[in-house]
Order: sequence, then structure tokens, then C-alpha cells
Amino acid sequence: MRETLDAVAVGTLDPEETLVQARWLVLQAKVPTWNPDIAFWGYFDPDGMPHDARVEYIFTPTYIAVSILFNVMMRLPSRAMKIDGFAEILKKGLNAATGRNFEGAGYEAVSGLLDALEIFADGRMFDFIETYPDIAPSFTRLLLDSEAFIALKVREGKLSLGWGEDCLQRAWAVMGRIRRSRTNTKVFVYGTLMSGRSNSFLMEGSLFLGEASVRGYSMYEPSWYPGVRRDPHGVVLGELYEVDKETLKRLNELEGEGSLYELDYADAVTDSGTIHGAAVYVYLHDVRPESHVPLANQPWRER
Repeated sequence: MRETLDAVAVGTLDPEETLVQARWLVLQAKVPTWNPDIAFWGYFDPDGMPHDARVEYIFTPTYIAVSILFNVMMRLPSRAMKIDGFAEILKKGLNAATGRNFEGAGYEAVSGLLDALEIFADGRMFDFIETYPDIAPSFTRLLLDSEAFIALKVREGKLSLGWGEDCLQRAWAVMGRIRRSRTNTKVFVYGTLMSGRSNSFLMEGSLFLGEASVRGYSMYEPSWYPGVRRDPHGVVLGELYEVDKETLKRLNELEGEGSLYELDYADAVTDSGTIHGAAVYVYLHDVRPESHVPLANQPWRER
């Protein structure tokens, strides 16, 4: 599961396989009879398990599972929400994840907390609570409180495990991972959002990463604007940007994400190398074969 989380978060896992993993997690979630508002992942029934074993076999898999589901929701929002039970299980999983306050058992309380924060940092869960703070308010509060606690201990220069072993160095490393996890999104644009086109003003303030190409798509002109469709033999030329969350939200609104276009993710090739997990807006409706824009006529330019 941890390898799957890393691949989904970085964007190296194929979108279709990402959705397969999401469906599998939704089906594997265990909703206990004593609390229908939570859902766990793991190998054993938590009712019959010692408290120290629950951290490794119940709570840690749950931390990883909700992090994977969040990344699927952020990367492929409209497609994720079409999975039966997706939103409900994600919420229940987040509620369940708070059951131990992210702490380990006994003397391992602090190291368990650092373990959990590493998973949530690698899974970009701090982006999640900023974007969707109200899906599971108890999870949002606990994650922010946990970050604040570790930050305070780092400032004080003192943090030890239950038996007195110093773990300040590791706390520094965890805080660094949390800071790096609050990253922007790479977006590949190929039409009106490119420089000099009619909607390029929406990209103001975003970091231009250069001209780029993506494989696995072909371009069409369904109207006065272009759209790409999935095509294993196709190539599309455009530009690559790094955008913040507010800009991505505006782009989703412009593109009618979920109705006119939907987000997909692909490798974008630039002069500087390959960028994994670049967002691409894929056109959702039928296109006429004669509206195909061949590679020789790209990048797309308004007439």
C-alpha cells in the first residue's frame, strides 16, 4: 500500500490503474458494527486485537488508505466520485484515523505520531485539509494540532521518546516533509490557456516550465477551442506550468471539470526532462474525425 501511495502521489501510476486501486480500497474498507460512521483497513478485527498491535495492523493501513483515496480525489475528481461509495468511505476512513490521535502505543506514542505524520506528508494530506476542511472536521483539527505540536517541540529544541531517547532530528525531518508536501500542481495546457491565447490571463503568477509534449492523447477542435481525447498512439504539444491551488480551482471552473473536461495525468516531456504527473484536461464529449488537429499543426493557435 505504501508503494501505491508513493506512485499515486508522485503521479507515476497510470490513471486507470489509480482508479482500480481506489475501487479496491473502497471494497476492502471494514465498517464495524459498533460504529457505522468509521471505516478501517487492515488484516484483523480491531475488537479482538491488543492495543499495541492495532497501530501496525489497523491504524497504519488506514492512514495509508485514506491518503491514497485523497490523492485519487484530487487527481481525478470527477472519475473518483463516480466510484460507488467513494466519498462515504473516504469520510468514514478519515474519522477512523483519529481513533488513536495518530499516536503509537505506550512508550512509542511520539514515534507513532511521527510515523503517521510522515505518511500524511507523503500523501499530501495537508493539501487535503486545506482544500476540503469540512469533510471530516475531527481529522482536520487533529492533523493541524499534531503539526503544531511537533513544530513547537522543534522550536523548543526538545523532543524525546517515552524512554528518553532524543528524536529531535527526526522531528526536523518530518517538518521538512510536511513543508515540501504543500506543493503546487503541474498543468499541461494546449489551447486557450497557452501564452498569447484568450484565457492566458488565468495563468498569470504561475511558473512557466517551458514548452512540452504529452503522449497518449490526440487533439481535436470540437468548437472554437481544442480538446484532447485519449489515444495510445497520439502526441499533443503545449506548455507546462506550475500552479497553486486557487489557480487550479479557477482552471477547473473554466474547463467545466467533470462535465465538459475531466482531469487526467500524464508524463510531460520538456527540454529539461520528463515531469511526472502533469495534469491534462481531457475532452469528455464526442468529436468528429475531421476535426482532428495533426501534430504538424500544433501547438494549437487561435484563428
